[in-house]
Amino acid sequence: MKLLLLVVILSPAKDILEFYAVLFLLVVFTIGLYGVSVTRFDVYCLLVFFLVLFLLFIFRYFIIGIENFDYRDILEYGRVFFLVIIYISVKKIRLNLSDLILILKVYLLTDFVLSSFQFFDVGGRLIDLATDLYSTRSHVENALYISRRSLGLSPDPGTHGLMVLFITIILSVNYFFQLNSHRSNDLIYILIGYVTILMSQSQTAFVGLLFFVFTLIFTLFYYRNYLISRRRAVLFLCLLVLLAACVIIMFSNELRYLFTLFSQGLERSSYQARGEKTIYIWHLMSESPLGLISGYGKEFFGNYSRAMDNEHLYILAVWGLVIYSIFAISLLFSILRYFKRENSISLFFTLPFIIGIPLAWPSSYYLVPKISLLLVIFYTHYRQERNL
Repeated sequence: MKLLLLVVILSPAKDILEFYAVLFLLVVFTIGLYGVSVTRFDVYCLLVFFLVLFLLFIFRYFIIGIENFDYRDILEYGRVFFLVIIYISVKKIRLNLSDLILILKVYLLTDFVLSSFQFFDVGGRLIDLATDLYSTRSHVENALYISRRSLGLSPDPGTHGLMVLFITIILSVNYFFQLNSHRSNDLIYILIGYVTILMSQSQTAFVGLLFFVFTLIFTLFYYRNYLISRRRAVLFLCLLVLLAACVIIMFSNELRYLFTLFSQGLERSSYQARGEKTIYIWHLMSESPLGLISGYGKEFFGNYSRAMDNEHLYILAVWGLVIYSIFAISLLFSILRYFKRENSISLFFTLPFIIGIPLAWPSSYYLVPKISLLLVIFYTHYRQERNL
């Protein structure tokens, strides 16, 4: 099971249909080997959820017209269906936390090696083949070749940075709060994650990294029940500052795209374009305000639905106010669980959800296929740990 899950995580996600085809094999194998574990409460919740989706689907095309129907909307529902099936099928799998951590370490190390070859433009034909396998041609030509933004095992540098950030958050919390048996190389993997984020030059992931570091410092130094980890925090901060200084000095020219975050800030053309796109999308929605209840679907926004950037806006516009309310309430419960600070295991499974709140504003986070898969698996493991 560990091997199969690792194969899925390492599979290319450049084509979303191909990735979900691999994911389908995981689901079939899991159900065939372990069966499913569904309580009566699960059945009621799923029936209500899919009934709400169906009614919203009918309401949408009654309000905005059947001519706006798009098969991509069916794929959106299929994505949710897949995640629900994964949640049901993996409930019986007793993967240890150490198994999940090992899978993430293998992914991170593989990504780091490929990213290093890409960033320093070495490796030859084999690296080019790996890059073409995992990344889209447009991002290879523009992001990698022109801006020196490593793509790793992801289709684009933004997704690359966020995926590595997600894994780094998991490894960091595991290390500092000693959830798993401590190993001396854990800190090395965490630093590898930070270096990989720098090589991706994803400004969103970099800001998310800073947000996470400050959140981690606050947790370690404010809550008294984590005294044992403060020595590690001091060592971690010293190494992080030293590493950042070395990287900035040695590779300032190669990291020039990342540094535009400080030199241009909100004046960057990409940020201005996102702002203009957001205003235009709100203008389209204002033409049929009732559609906000059920969402407008993808066809209503044309090509803008492919690159809406802001995931909060995407869920609200495409899925509607009802689904976005469920989404927002779930995130609110994550925040409340964090401040309740029951124990380390709650922090471990809560922080990846909380960190995604600001990250989903300028980019996609929760709907990145591999991040969605890992969030479901880790949430299921959390439910098992808490006997919920």
